[in-house]
Amino acid sequence: MNVSGTVPPEGSPARTVGPLDVLVAVETLRFLLSYLPEAPARVLEVGCGRGDLASLLMGEGYDVTAVDACADAVAHAGALGIDAHVANWPDFPADGSTVAPFDAILFSRSLHHIAPLDAALVRVEELLVPAGRLLVEDFAVERMEPDPIAWFRETARPLQERKLIADDEACLGVRLLRQDDALERWKAEHRDLLDAQTILAEIGRRFDLRHAEDAPYLFRFLAPALQGNVGGFDALVRFITKETHAIGDGRLTPVGRRYVALRRD
Repeated sequence: MNVSGTVPPEGSPARTVGPLDVLVAVETLRFLLSYLPEAPARVLEVGCGRGDLASLLMGEGYDVTAVDACADAVAHAGALGIDAHVANWPDFPADGSTVAPFDAILFSRSLHHIAPLDAALVRVEELLVPAGRLLVEDFAVERMEPDPIAWFRETARPLQERKLIADDEACLGVRLLRQDDALERWKAEHRDLLDAQTILAEIGRRFDLRHAEDAPYLFRFLAPALQGNVGGFDALVRFITKETHAIGDGRLTPVGRRYVALRRD
């Protein structure tokens, strides 16, 4: 597995993929490599952000196209050498042109934002080869409840005491640590997010569902707050390990969800 960051071309405004970005993306990559067709399959990533995961997939030999609604994020991804496009799914390509079908389409923590869900998945069907693969990494918004957040706070608070967590309340992880009502505020601001049961049911209605699993996810709230801090990488590794073990022994309700499905002919 190639986990080295990709360096942007000289003079590019984009940052390199830092160690924490790579660590977070590798957690997704491990899942994908178990279910993607062999490289150099054509993969479309919907919700690519700055291109951290797409860059790693390219490093594994995949032919990657990436889509995101944020122009700034797409510019960063393009500077990493990724074929990245600004588009609101399912309106891709945005100019109405045609593209060759993909062997796999990946929604990386983006499908819960996309409505109507039916139209989003119809477009997936249109852009996949016969028996092409739909892979979804997402989170169960309905599982964002006090108990998982209490576990998050208990586990992350020692890092806060060690001054490893940045003073940035734009980061959800920081707000969850500092504000007792942060979860309620977050829920009030995100009433339009699709829940995991709705996503799973619609995928099962349109595709041949082959795999569904729970996954760690809370570490993703913490990662931005550790960015740039000495010791942040090791701290995040330990947090991911603790979250994985807590899910495995039943002490923590898993927030992450992953699905693999095939297009029906």
